Amino acid sequence: MRKFLLACLAVGLVLTAAAAPVQDNQQKLKDAIAWLHKIEPQLSADVKAMVPDIESILDRYYTDPDSLRQSEKDLAEAFIATMPSSGDELSGRASSDERMKDFESLLGSTPKKPATPTTHTPAKPKPKIPGISSHPTFSAVDKTAPGGKHIGAVIVSIDGRKKTVIEILSTVPKMSLADRARVIANRMRGLSAKNPLWWTTVKPGSANGEAIVRAAGAPILVTADKPFANECGMSPDQLAKQLAVKIRTTFDPNSGDEFGGRDLTPDQMRQAAIDLRQEGDDVYSDSPAQAEDKYKQAIENDATYFVPYLRLADLYKAQNKIDAAKDILNQGLKVDAIQGDERSQLEAKLKSLG
Repeated sequence: MRKFLLACLAVGLVLTAAAAPVQDNQQKLKDAIAWLHKIEPQLSADVKAMVPDIESILDRYYTDPDSLRQSEKDLAEAFIATMPSSGDELSGRASSDERMKDFESLLGSTPKKPATPTTHTPAKPKPKIPGISSHPTFSAVDKTAPGGKHIGAVIVSIDGRKKTVIEILSTVPKMSLADRARVIANRMRGLSAKNPLWWTTVKPGSANGEAIVRAAGAPILVTADKPFANECGMSPDQLAKQLAVKIRTTFDPNSGDEFGGRDLTPDQMRQAAIDLRQEGDDVYSDSPAQAEDKYKQAIENDATYFVPYLRLADLYKAQNKIDAAKDILNQGLKVDAIQGDERSQLEAKLKSLG
């Protein structure tokens, strides 16, 4: 009985220890949100507009830190630095004004110049937040992939980078693929114009029985429908989660968590393969050779992703390289993880080659 009681006590101590950090972070989150709303009246108008986004960043800072991009982490820590340490007002802290200016400057707010110039040591350059330091552009296109497949796409360009973030593969009455992509691009453009931090609030959800991606100010940003999910080799729910991550990654590619030799997760490998396949689709019309290289890289990143095999088969068929087309499809069919409808699509393509 004594051993049993000691064992129970040990388990209880472990559970208590595990629960303590969670409870501590929840309290810290509550304190941070309370402080944010307390100082909100004194924030500049442009920063006030970002308060919901700052709340979202703080929530993930304390509850899901691995999801933060580097700029989100910088912003959260700059805000936390403005908080009083013992319940005192902000004005009671040494250098509190400077800390508040640091926080607001991250959000693109320019402090008023003092009436009389003062001499001081130049401050270190502030980290840049993508979308504020560099304004994004949003465009909608209709691109053609190997085999003549048309895909509507929303492309985001920011800080010299260009990336396909949304694909449209099914039309609706009186709307082409490009029209549907244009609606989503305009939605993103409007969100960005109102609030450059809108992307920090992007998350998966559901509406009307379908998987969606939503953001503050846009209850439905995009629907992760079955054709789009199939093109990414995943379920609609999985796609919605991946899209939320991809949008945040597009706006800030630096997570602040270097891989440092760690193995990438299957989800990360799949996303890399999808990105490469999309890049292949982007360049195919102008350079089939570059597209071929991108599709091959996609397979190298995730051999279980079936779409690049189809793309290469169609590309080789267009070049009258039927044996090469058959070889790449057979390579895909040797991957045991490719099953069900995905396998059927490879088999049907192989059969069509004779």
